[in-house]
Amino acid sequence: MKVRFFARAAGLALAATLAGGSLVSAAPSGPPIKIGLAASLTGYLASTDSHLAAGAKLAVDEINKHGGVNGSQLELTSQDIASSAATAVTVANQLINQAQVDVLLGGVSSAATAALAPLVNGHHLPYIPCAALPSDPSFTFTTLPPVSYIANLEVGYAKKLGVKTVGVIAGSTPYGQLIGKLLADGATAAGMTVVRTYGVDPTA
Repeated sequence: MKVRFFARAAGLALAATLAGGSLVSAAPSGPPIKIGLAASLTGYLASTDSHLAAGAKLAVDEINKHGGVNGSQLELTSQDIASSAATAVTVANQLINQAQVDVLLGGVSSAATAALAPLVNGHHLPYIPCAALPSDPSFTFTTLPPVSYIANLEVGYAKKLGVKTVGVIAGSTPYGQLIGKLLADGATAAGMTVVRTYGVDPTA
């Protein structure tokens, strides 16, 4: 339930971020603002991204019902990346070059986010995923809290419980590798013994 709420809230935040201009209840007077959503509607991340996509659609519908943004309606095109970074690149190219979107939204896949960063940077296209930032986030703006913040919360809670020995299990994705290192380093700094760090395949 918490995952579903977070994903839908992130979807609402993604679309609401685009409504930085004024929302007015008036007839559209400008061209539509084209939004592309490249999310995992199938595959191992679908349980999260499907709710994010529903939240984005809900927000777009609500914004359009009140007149859009600065006289323009929002036009949402969603495509499935099937929980695959390689598919994400293909889908993003279609949204950018064929649908000619003005902004690209993404899901929770940190691997897809890393793969799309060079593409959106090259097109100077704003990209808003709900994932860890890539190494060059020039045009990437995440709705996810900083990974260090999440890691610090987990380590702090373990310390509060009086934990002395820990093992870290993290996915092999960019997000998993980053938070795994932050957890291990944080636990060590907090005086805990890290017996082992395990990397797992999130698709297994």
